Amino acid sequence: MLSAKPHNLSFTLTNLLLPADRTSLSFRLYPSGEFSATRIKTIPTLFPDMPKENCDRSLLFSDRSYFRGQVSDSLRAKIIASTLGLSNVPNSHKVPKARGRRGMTKYNRRLLVNSAILLEKKYGKENLSFLTLTLPEECSSRSPDLYAEAKRQMLQWLQRALVRCGLPGLVVGATEIQPGRLAASGQFALHEHWIFAGRKARKSWALRPKIFAESWARILANVYSLADASGAVSSSTRVERIRKSAAAYLGKYLSKGEKCVSKLIEDGYEAFLPSSWITRSRGILELFLSAIIKIVGTRATFLSDNLRAFRNIFCKWSKDLILNFPDGGSAWIGFIGFLNQDGRAMLALTGT
Repeated sequence: MLSAKPHNLSFTLTNLLLPADRTSLSFRLYPSGEFSATRIKTIPTLFPDMPKENCDRSLLFSDRSYFRGQVSDSLRAKIIASTLGLSNVPNSHKVPKARGRRGMTKYNRRLLVNSAILLEKKYGKENLSFLTLTLPEECSSRSPDLYAEAKRQMLQWLQRALVRCGLPGLVVGATEIQPGRLAASGQFALHEHWIFAGRKARKSWALRPKIFAESWARILANVYSLADASGAVSSSTRVERIRKSAAAYLGKYLSKGEKCVSKLIEDGYEAFLPSSWITRSRGILELFLSAIIKIVGTRATFLSDNLRAFRNIFCKWSKDLILNFPDGGSAWIGFIGFLNQDGRAMLALTGT
């Protein structure tokens, strides 16, 4: 319901003038309430769609055209550069950073939070499980490839176990570093935090905690070639129910950004960093992508104009994206933010 505020929402929706010349906007809304309204990118071309009347069309693409032979090579290069955009040749030969060296990406943070929201909405937070997987001492400070393989096998086992119990094989989670353990003992050990539906409504939990511990220990023993996996059984797993918010449970593990990873690299731990900081089943990605509301054209402009004009009413937080040019000029390229309760209600009234 809309909160009591001194404005008439129906007036807001029906009396805002919509500029007829701004239809190249793309509006996206995520389950979390995050939104973006940005201009649709266009690809520039060397020639206009309709050349001038005095233009000889037969010369447009010939060697005798304006672009070759009729101007100097330097001017021709400037024309092409101004049309296509300058290319930094040295940068094009830079070796790209290995995956994961920038920490959790914005896209992955968005995927995790929204997927957790969708799982809670679809199955109820009281039916969700929160699983933590930790590496024992004998598996710490080892190749991240081993960790990735152990994680892959554990995800595969969990999905199959859930499906056997009549539950969805939808799993999403984050990878985290244990800084306290690293500082105290010098052990670089990653651990996982996963969310999934652990039981049907008003039924008992499908998988007992002991099963998670035994499966994780078996996988670690196999992948890391451990002679004794008893330590993994006793201390490397924990499963609990979601009591507040699924997104909040994962949210506190999403702060391992580029600065944190850069510090670890400076301290000599780059060799242990994972290539990916998230875990997700294929179904989770499909669930996330299908939940994104995408609108283009005049309706996208209508929504953007309403939110920009009444951002103090409809948004928790918002920001105009402005592109500044070296000559002092600027251009508006988008509007981003998070909806509040009134903003969600406004979009619902528009059929979004």
